[in-house]
Amino acid sequence: MATVPDPDPDPDTIQLAFAEAVREFKSKLKNDQLYADILKTKSIDEVYDATDALQAEQGKQGRLRHLSKIKPFLEGLRGYANVIDTFVQVKPDVLALICGPIKLLIQWATSLTQSMDALINTAAEIGELLPEFKLIGEMFGHTEQVKLVLVLFFQDILDFYAVALKFFSLPNWRYMFEALWPSQKEKIKKVMDHIGRHTNLMRNNVRLEHLREENEYRQRAFEHFEATQKSNLRQEYNTIKTDLSPSYYDTELYRIRGQVCKGTGNWLKQASDFKKWFDGNDDSTRILWLCGIPGAGKTHLAATAIDFTSSTRTIFAFLSHANNSNTSALSIFHSLIFQLTSEDESLQAVLCGLVRENLKNSLDVAVELLQTLLSSTGPITIIIDGVDEIDISEREKLLKRLCETSMACKRTHLLISSRAEHDISSILSPKSSTIRVDAHNAASIQIFIDDWAQKWFSDHDFLPEDKSEIGNLLAPLSLKAKGMFLYAKIMLNSIEELDNLDEIRNELGVLPESLDEAYERVFDKINRKSQIIKKKCRLILGWISCSPTPLALSELEQALVVTISDTSRVSSPLNVVRLCGPIIEIVGGNIQFVHFTVKDRHKIENYIDLTESTLILAICCIRYLCQDHHSPNISDEDFEMGLRMGNYRLHYYATDTWLNLIIQYLRLNRPRDLSEELITTLNKFYEERGQQESSGPTELDEQRYPSELQQFGSRDPSLFCFLRSIAQFQQKCSTSLFHLEEVHDWISLDPITTSTISKKLYDQFDEFQCQMEQHTDQCLYTILERHYGQRLYKCGFLSYVYHRQGFATQLSRNSHKKTFGVFSKAMRDWHLDRHRAEAQENSPSKETSLFDPKSDDFIPFLFDLVYSDNIESVGKLPSFFERLGDDQQDELLKFVAHSGSVAMTRLICDRGIREKIIHKRWLTFILACMESQRIDSLTVVLSEYGDKIAKELRMRVHFAQIRMRAVATGSMEVIQITDSFLKAAFTHYEWDPTADLIWRDIIKATARCPDREDYLINAWSTHGVSKLLSAVLVKTLTHIARTTYSIRLAQALLQYGINMDERQRHTTLTPLHWATRHDCAEAAEFIKFLLYQGANPYICKGIRDEKCAKNMSNWLGMTWDELVQKAEEDRKRGIQWP
Repeated sequence: MATVPDPDPDPDTIQLAFAEAVREFKSKLKNDQLYADILKTKSIDEVYDATDALQAEQGKQGRLRHLSKIKPFLEGLRGYANVIDTFVQVKPDVLALICGPIKLLIQWATSLTQSMDALINTAAEIGELLPEFKLIGEMFGHTEQVKLVLVLFFQDILDFYAVALKFFSLPNWRYMFEALWPSQKEKIKKVMDHIGRHTNLMRNNVRLEHLREENEYRQRAFEHFEATQKSNLRQEYNTIKTDLSPSYYDTELYRIRGQVCKGTGNWLKQASDFKKWFDGNDDSTRILWLCGIPGAGKTHLAATAIDFTSSTRTIFAFLSHANNSNTSALSIFHSLIFQLTSEDESLQAVLCGLVRENLKNSLDVAVELLQTLLSSTGPITIIIDGVDEIDISEREKLLKRLCETSMACKRTHLLISSRAEHDISSILSPKSSTIRVDAHNAASIQIFIDDWAQKWFSDHDFLPEDKSEIGNLLAPLSLKAKGMFLYAKIMLNSIEELDNLDEIRNELGVLPESLDEAYERVFDKINRKSQIIKKKCRLILGWISCSPTPLALSELEQALVVTISDTSRVSSPLNVVRLCGPIIEIVGGNIQFVHFTVKDRHKIENYIDLTESTLILAICCIRYLCQDHHSPNISDEDFEMGLRMGNYRLHYYATDTWLNLIIQYLRLNRPRDLSEELITTLNKFYEERGQQESSGPTELDEQRYPSELQQFGSRDPSLFCFLRSIAQFQQKCSTSLFHLEEVHDWISLDPITTSTISKKLYDQFDEFQCQMEQHTDQCLYTILERHYGQRLYKCGFLSYVYHRQGFATQLSRNSHKKTFGVFSKAMRDWHLDRHRAEAQENSPSKETSLFDPKSDDFIPFLFDLVYSDNIESVGKLPSFFERLGDDQQDELLKFVAHSGSVAMTRLICDRGIREKIIHKRWLTFILACMESQRIDSLTVVLSEYGDKIAKELRMRVHFAQIRMRAVATGSMEVIQITDSFLKAAFTHYEWDPTADLIWRDIIKATARCPDREDYLINAWSTHGVSKLLSAVLVKTLTHIARTTYSIRLAQALLQYGINMDERQRHTTLTPLHWATRHDCAEAAEFIKFLLYQGANPYICKGIRDEKCAKNMSNWLGMTWDELVQKAEEDRKRGIQWP
């Protein structure tokens, strides 16, 4: 920082002060070429020439800007330059630095209208602050003190230039302007403050010590401002991150890397398609798809690809069937956003500058933000594995938006790893280079087998001749694997614990023909175990299959004890992998299937009853909560003893999941009678854990509840009311910031007493802290860690994921609590203004006038009012829809649909009708309510305001889209509410709904889900689809063949007596032919079904050359010709469907 010289400075000292200011500016610039370009401009006249030329050019293009606004600034610079040239006689470089930067800034800013306006306005503001240098020079120019003040002004001018030049010289500033310019403007305002202070110095009687103080103040002010701005940015970024809770996959990557055998996967680096993709010279190869059959090692290869791309920044996600319920396209984009910004402050500033409230619930906003961030940085590689393991509707959205992002961001390369499912293939095949993993990894599988065998032999001292024989038995394994690492892994794990040659011969002598047969061998082994072991295995496998959220091993151990012996004491750890075999594994403390195909291939459903498993786990959780250690009256001594003994291992899982398990059971059990054991258990729970003083039944009336619970209504009305109030309380928790440290605010709403134990656990874990650096086996921390894991410190917010998962330290938990749910700056400022206004005596309330609806902060302010459920203030705001653009209206409506209370939803509906928002906005609102599955909001919109909204929508395609999206949610409650709305609308317009019910998109929305298919089949029957022309019904069957391959839907159509081979023209493809174009197991089964129903395989040319026909042996174990022949023979014998 430049310094003020000593008293009575001589001219040389003044020159040194100017030189020091130049040196400081040059060091800030850090760009010699830019500095040289600045020095090329010698006078203000050259700047005027540049602005005149620019003004003329803009006039030709019809985008004239008011460049005359900058004149006060330029004239101020001219006056300043003349004064220092006359009285200080500075070097030419100093004069060039006064006018050169502004010329460059104007030229750079012209490429973006907003930036040009911002620069001109800022310069105009500074121009108004500059003093009349010519007059001051004539009066005081010869005094040394004024010359020193002129040095301060020179520093101010250069400070402004340094801020502006640093920003506009960024390579991607155009993408970041909207986000980053406000913070730059704040810095410039600091410079403007200094100019004002220095103007006062020239007008007052100033001593030299004042000048020293002023210079020190300037330095401190800048340092404080930058530190404060950095701290505020960090706090705002952490607040957004905490609110969104993005997933990170580093732990998963670490785990996978630990499983990768050295030498496997090296072939990928040498593959020509991989090289082209990574080099990135060709736009057509920016997307690479690693596809293959299940178990081919795609996940491990994706991890290897991350290592291969280490020369560029790589962000990634490993998706898994185990977390399917918590994974969406939106959550994955959230993860990518925060991975990208985690170590980059400039990108954090962009995120904080651009982020809007509905980033939490809008995929469009998240995609736009990620694209902006990617455009603001260097080359980035995105690697996503396991896309095929998440919900079909979510993966379709994810892939489409990722492909859009790759195309929009030229320096972003995308790698997807998945099975070749038909929907994935239809999106990626036209846009990507494809590498078939199972066709290239035979050598890698052999390396893996050899490495495993070497380690295994080193642990087993076999006789030489036995070792040789075992090696021979292992020899054909890689060939038999047919590209599947998983097959090899399962077979190797099956002999891992064996040390007898005969047993090993029995396992490897005749290898399974397929992965399914390998699974069946595991199940057969379990069936040969003792009854108690077999029961445990069935419980474990059943619970893994049905649990809505992954079970931790410690939770599973206690659940088994509760179910089998009705106690809670876990005496010793359970080796579940040894018990159940190599089809399960423990990942991150959670137990899961080794691969989703264990459950996906339906083999496990022949071994366990999913409905029964769900029922048993639900009863287990309820019985556990009825045990003595969950009594609300438990003494502190007994509670502490129970905590040490591990009695509360299952607490968080049981309290969070028992009701969801019951609802899941009710869906699976339909239409069978309710379990008597469940009713008995629930009644005991009601008697022992029901809170008689609860005020919930009256205060929670507006909260919705799952309709499945109504099945209890006719059986046991009081039990139904009890369960309904619990569901309503949980719904209330999901939209409220209920915290365990503030139980007095909400405990009276809770119909059960289990939250009392949650509060005790929350408090007790905080008190139980071991101060020893090295924990012994008997120290408290070790005891608690054994029972409850390393994340002892739970989040107190009832609706938050860390309420069960917890944190490893108190510090991280407290940091999370501090930043959770912080409001925006606009909201805080509004509250301050409101309190100031209310503090004034005899002043009427000015809530609605304290915030200007035309200000830039109005949108976040409005969103904050909605978020805080401030009904009164939103109601008092003047008309606001008309002040919002189309996108902003959409954002507001989506935000209300996802986050607004019932009362806020009603208010927005009233406002929308009163302010006459257009039909597209209503459609946006309805679809957002469906997406959020907020039943209460959807009921308000479609039931209370349905008639008025239906009259606004008018267009039939909108109603068809609403029906399709309702089906796609998979929620029968959403479908029922929507059905009532559509029935009234179709009656009003006198429309026939049958065309909507056979629409391709609604068939696709069923996504092979039984409940959705049942709805559609019933709707077909109700609305007389059977009366439609045969050609129309054949086209509907074609839609099924092209989308879901649902045999159930096809059976429903075929009962109407249609001719599957009917064609309008000879070029029209039959449903059978369409199905052969999709290469997957589901399509193969569908083809088999059609053939057995009499579909003609010869009517269309080229059908046997389609993908699925050529690869039929991969899916059904027989060729196309063999399948056709077998179907014909079976039909002749009267077999229509095996």
